[in-house]
Amino acid sequence: MPDNLSQINVTTRRYIRKQPALVDAIYNQDPLNQEMRGALREDFSGGSTINENFIYGSMIGGGYAKGKNFNVAQKQTEQQLRFDIKFTEVAVPLYAEDIQVLNKGELAAVKLLRARIDEAFMALGAFVSIGAYLNGLQAGYTTNISGLAEALNDGTHVSWDGNTYPTYGTLTRATYSPSLNSVPLNLAGAALEYDTLDQQYMSAFYGSGQYEPNRVITTPIGFSYLKSKFQTQ
Repeated sequence: MPDNLSQINVTTRRYIRKQPALVDAIYNQDPLNQEMRGALREDFSGGSTINENFIYGSMIGGGYAKGKNFNVAQKQTEQQLRFDIKFTEVAVPLYAEDIQVLNKGELAAVKLLRARIDEAFMALGAFVSIGAYLNGLQAGYTTNISGLAEALNDGTHVSWDGNTYPTYGTLTRATYSPSLNSVPLNLAGAALEYDTLDQQYMSAFYGSGQYEPNRVITTPIGFSYLKSKFQTQ
């Protein structure tokens, strides 16, 4: 503190904007996280794992001539992805003197406890959003959620983190190909051509409507590049 305050500092209170009391200058809304919360959110009701059943093959059959002997052998076409529960935390340490003695009453322009709790939830969202683009298998990442780096892979081609993921959800990808496979395309340093985008779109196309890709996730710079590249067309 200065030894000598001016007459203005002594006689005039500081002006603090009430709304917003704290301006968020660090967190940004992740579009993928926001999209998944809006379209795919499910409340967790308990359990030791999160499981997803899927069909990976067709039944035995086809055209036949009268009198043909049919193949009536059973064939398994159903399987299940299994994911362990992962946890994310943010600590909110505060001194009791600060929130119960000093930061209270009308002079508390910002309720510190409430502000820190709100910030903790934003931090949780940021950590989950960052983790969604990574993996939950490699050394140093085992406590992370199962992210897109391992989800969008085929076990052979490297994802953007330089790793291959031959298993996903405890299942071996090669056994259930192509149901669990998505071939990553590395375009580092290469030009992004229209046919490349179109082929990637078609590789994920399973029919119109709900199975048609309708979202592209990119950075603001990536979006600007797409616009400047193709808007004139």
